[in-house]
Amino acid sequence: MSSSWLGLVVGLGVGMGCRAETKSDDDDLSDTVDIPDDGTTGGTTEPEVVDVDGDGHPADTDCDDENGAVYPGADETCNGRDDDCDGDVDEDAVDAFWTYGDADGDGYGGVEARSVCTVEDGWVRSDGDCDDTNPEVHPGATELCDAVDRDCDGMLHPEGRFADFIGLSGDVTHIAAEGTTEWAQPVLLDASGTLQVCEGAFPVQLEVSAESLEIVGWGADTSILDGRGGTVVALTTPGQVVSMLGITIQNGGNTGFEGAGITTREAWDVSLSLTDVAVTRNVGERIGAGIMLAGDLSATSVQIYDNTLSFDHADEPDLENYFNCEGAGAYVSGDVVLEDVAIFDNTVECVASNGVGAPRVWGGGLSVGSTLVAVDSQIQDNVAHVHIDSGYSGQAVAAGAYVYAGATLVGVEVSGNQAYVTGTCRPDTSCHRTAGAGGLSIPGDSVLEDSLVVGNSVEVPGSDDTAIGGGVEAGVGDFVCRCTDPEAMDCGVYGNVAREGGGLWFVSGSGEEATLTSEGCDWTGSADNVPDDVGGWQSYPAGDDAWFYCDVDGCG
Repeated sequence: MSSSWLGLVVGLGVGMGCRAETKSDDDDLSDTVDIPDDGTTGGTTEPEVVDVDGDGHPADTDCDDENGAVYPGADETCNGRDDDCDGDVDEDAVDAFWTYGDADGDGYGGVEARSVCTVEDGWVRSDGDCDDTNPEVHPGATELCDAVDRDCDGMLHPEGRFADFIGLSGDVTHIAAEGTTEWAQPVLLDASGTLQVCEGAFPVQLEVSAESLEIVGWGADTSILDGRGGTVVALTTPGQVVSMLGITIQNGGNTGFEGAGITTREAWDVSLSLTDVAVTRNVGERIGAGIMLAGDLSATSVQIYDNTLSFDHADEPDLENYFNCEGAGAYVSGDVVLEDVAIFDNTVECVASNGVGAPRVWGGGLSVGSTLVAVDSQIQDNVAHVHIDSGYSGQAVAAGAYVYAGATLVGVEVSGNQAYVTGTCRPDTSCHRTAGAGGLSIPGDSVLEDSLVVGNSVEVPGSDDTAIGGGVEAGVGDFVCRCTDPEAMDCGVYGNVAREGGGLWFVSGSGEEATLTSEGCDWTGSADNVPDDVGGWQSYPAGDDAWFYCDVDGCG
């Protein structure tokens, strides 16, 4: 057989399923063929790197391979894109800026801060606001004398300023402090608005002709108006309305019928309101050393103390013989309303040392020409003194308070007040010396509720002249002393001293009837009234927690 046939037979045998030789598992398997990426046989090659923008970061990690400024690790800037391929836009941008929360909308932020690329509503780029609740407080704001650091510089007001006047339109006028230890600066206030007084003691004398004015300080201990011997505040327009808050009125001086601290001058029907005010160390002659007001007074948290009226008829010999000195602490022609007010250590001394004249004192602490309503207040240690040298007569009445048209006192203490008359009478006259109402003189209907009248006295030393009503002198009308809880409260009229009517003296006249009602009041307390509890048309020993009624027919 030829070789060609043999090849055919072998080929057919394999193709027809004849068994062929194969390598066992033990045979050499090391001979393999590498297949390149292009499908051809040959050696191993690296994959191609794609970096279109040439920023050194391949397309498979570069989130924008067409922008050379965008790649992992790039600086984030404020441009609205993800520069560093971390999935966030504009975070921690190198060109970001700080903004500050502006809650009050004044253009300056407080302490809350953010680093951002755009300014959002309610945020601003300027900080330094020291009160982000007040739009009038921010760096560069106009500083006022109002105890507020408006410009956030750490100082409450500029040096050398007395006050700011703020008109009704909001315009501000700064008033420099020019007074000295020898001279009080005159200030005219003729427009309505607010006078905002700075912190400090200022030698000033204010003349107020405006129809309405608020005078506001930082507090009675802090803002002080010192008159340097002249009237501190003069109110000069009829019907004007004036309020004072947080100030002291002191060292005023005046003569005649003008007050030294606060006075009305050719004005009437004036309405004056005082809150957190002290009126002290003012000296006058005839009327209202602390306050002389032709109008109505409302006072809350006020102290009126250490004011003095002193007058001698010898200094004005042409004066009429009968002359008055009234209200060292305050004289008010109209109605008075007091709450948490202390009137103490005021003195009236009215003298006739020239052998003529008949001085009369009404109201050492307070003299009221109409009605008085007082709540939670004190009238203490005031003095009404009259002295005559061979005079015609002398009368000292109501060392604590004189009230012309009746009073309502609730939670009030009237204590330690003294009315007395000294000196000698002319031998050729029917001279008489009278001291009355050590605590209160109250003509008309009055109520003393949960209050205390204690330790007051009247005296005419060395004589048998009249000394009546050590605690209270009550006029024609109905007087009620009421304790709402007699067992728990110390309230009533006791420990007062007079020649007659140690506790209370009734003044009746013209056939009109005066009555007294006691509803649980103490009339003995820690000390008896001397010589009696009730005097006038008769003497009556009342006792403590007493319920009784008195009229012209008697008590019981």
